Amino acid sequence: MALDYLPTNHCVAANTLRAIRARHPLALSAEAYAPGKYQIGYGNRNHVLRDMTISPCQAEDLLRNDVMYVEAFIRMAVARRLTDRAYQALVSFIYDVGPKASYALIRLTLLHEKGEEAFFDGLAGCAEYSRFGAHIGRAARFFEVEHAGL
Repeated sequence: MALDYLPTNHCVAANTLRAIRARHPLALSAEAYAPGKYQIGYGNRNHVLRDMTISPCQAEDLLRNDVMYVEAFIRMAVARRLTDRAYQALVSFIYDVGPKASYALIRLTLLHEKGEEAFFDGLAGCAEYSRFGAHIGRAARFFEVEHAGL
């Protein structure tokens, strides 16, 4: 049986960072993802300029800072208890779509109103909305398989 924890008691597991790195290939120089918009590192899009370059260590720092931001958002936005599996999937999902995306708000509402299983079902069904396409569905399945015994 899985133990429930408040979101503030969780910490991002190594497998979550591994899953994020797998979905976002490392870019040490800025790459365009839309006209006039760039990303760097593991999908970081904050204040990235066209000619920007970083080191692998800086990319790791950006990833960890972005994940800490996502965790702070989750602490403020999620009032219910979560299993580790749901928390890890939520961090991964919010990292991919961004906390301000309407898709994030829809999934958070689903989590609040109907619980974790509806949240996971919703993740698997929302791949077409993600800026990273089917990666979200794969992330949901990853956490389903990874923690199937919970």
